[in-house]
Amino acid sequence: MAENTDKIVITADDLAGPDPTPPPPLATPPQGYAASSPLPALSQMQPTAAYTGGSPTGSSALAKFGANALIIGLIGGAIGGFLGTLLGELVYIFEPEWTFSNLPSGMELALWSGVWVMVVGSVIGFALTSLDGFTSGSPQKGLIDGLKGAGAGAAAGFIGGFVAQIIFSELLSDNMDVDKGELYLARILAWGIFGLLLGLGIGAPFGSKRMVYGLLGGLAGGAAGGLVFELVGQTFSSNGSGIVLRLIGLTITGLGIGGAIGLVERAFKDSWLAVVGGPMTGKEIILYKPVTLVGSDYRCDLVLVKDPGVALQHMSINREPSGAVSLYAAPGATVLVNGAPVQSHRLRPGDQIGIGSSTLTFQQRESTQSPSYPGAPSPY
Repeated sequence: MAENTDKIVITADDLAGPDPTPPPPLATPPQGYAASSPLPALSQMQPTAAYTGGSPTGSSALAKFGANALIIGLIGGAIGGFLGTLLGELVYIFEPEWTFSNLPSGMELALWSGVWVMVVGSVIGFALTSLDGFTSGSPQKGLIDGLKGAGAGAAAGFIGGFVAQIIFSELLSDNMDVDKGELYLARILAWGIFGLLLGLGIGAPFGSKRMVYGLLGGLAGGAAGGLVFELVGQTFSSNGSGIVLRLIGLTITGLGIGGAIGLVERAFKDSWLAVVGGPMTGKEIILYKPVTLVGSDYRCDLVLVKDPGVALQHMSINREPSGAVSLYAAPGATVLVNGAPVQSHRLRPGDQIGIGSSTLTFQQRESTQSPSYPGAPSPY
């Protein structure tokens, strides 16, 4: 029997439609961690426990302690100012023989002021930037971020202390019988400059928006701290030792700088994630960066190390120039949005995100949303 050569043969390849466009890949680790070893391949980043539905498991005291930028700023600034002053006093006690004695007296004093405030600033910078990692249960993140903050604080402190002494010399003209108004003005300007530079340096790794917030908060906090510093000195100068006055004044200055930076960040935040269920309940992260990584690895921006159901790099939150924010899950990682599993999703204010045993909520100010957001269908 002759074979029919006109028959149509349909294969599995013919039935397969075009490949759907995959979601954008998860971003590489933040640039700030470029010196660290790279994250493991996504196939090796599975959580150690399955998602259990996001039921809250009591939050830790440390998570509440470092819940947001304002609390971290107040506590970190106060601790940094106190410890930084103690360390700065040791610089004077063990002043090396060489110092700057071969320079004119005015320059020598300005340089020593720069060195002393550099020590104070480095400790304040470390305290302000490390608490987020330490309160998340990730000492690696706390140490790395803290060292960056210490560097920024040291640079800000030296420049601020040097310039502050020059301002004092110019405004007060080395005259001991000066008007109190000029003394207050000199102190406010000096510490305002220090706070401005410190806030600018701390915000630098997070982009221009965080730098502006740090600049404004640091300027306000430094100026307020300088005013209180001078008030303390004027009130108790006859009844207390210099080191006690400096401890009180600089602790208040550090608290003012850290608190003001945190207050400005909270007042002007436009997109953020808040942990509302799980071991890190109370934690919050403002979405400054184009890509925010969430996972249990210390190199992520939001570290959920205490949740065994969270992979090393569980998902990324991508912020578009238009203001829209999208979520992308790592391959194999389970992410629920409002109870439904997703691989990618355009987030809307109030969306509940479930990963591991943790629940996060996405919030965004209305003025930040793009013209077609919400209301337009999700592109995913």
